[in-house]
Amino acid sequence: MEELWYLKKLGLNNIHMYADLFTVSRDQVVELCNLMITEKIGIKWTCNSRVDYVDEEMLALMGKAGCRLISWGIESGSEQILKHARKGAYPDKAERALRWAKKAGIMNWGYFIIGLPGETEATIRQTIDFAKKLPLDIALFHVAAMQQAGPDPHPGQGPTALRRVRGELAVGGEPRAEQSDEQHESEVGKSPLPPDPLIRGS
Repeated sequence: MEELWYLKKLGLNNIHMYADLFTVSRDQVVELCNLMITEKIGIKWTCNSRVDYVDEEMLALMGKAGCRLISWGIESGSEQILKHARKGAYPDKAERALRWAKKAGIMNWGYFIIGLPGETEATIRQTIDFAKKLPLDIALFHVAAMQQAGPDPHPGQGPTALRRVRGELAVGGEPRAEQSDEQHESEVGKSPLPPDPLIRGS
């Protein structure tokens, strides 16, 4: 709280809680939120979380403490794809968590990955339809590229490592990708699926 008050005195009223998984410790989140409410700090804040690391009571408390947006790693709308990628969080948990957040007055930002191992045009469409069904305020789709990465830098995943690549799907053109999150020099392969069927229709 001391750091938050310091930022408040500097005139900062909007803060991002910079952590890959802010809600990893429920006790810490609850304690912090209670302090923010009790001390009436009046700061609006955002954070990152996973749908399997929240519950309705905690999200309601976060909303009261000033949380205005949560970024969620939802990844896919296909349970089979998520199992294959060992993500641990499934579509039913995602829908439940996002509805809890929305009920608490918190906006939802969903991250998805197109092209995880085992992906097909049908599972991509399933993910897009699932994203449209969720109470999302923002949806961001990354394109996953398979890249030869040398002798098994990621144990358990084999010599071909999966990179998450920032990009966007454009109607009538190839997916446009920028640098990967992990490696500036990574080369992005072209999608094996034509882009038009992924975008066409609603």
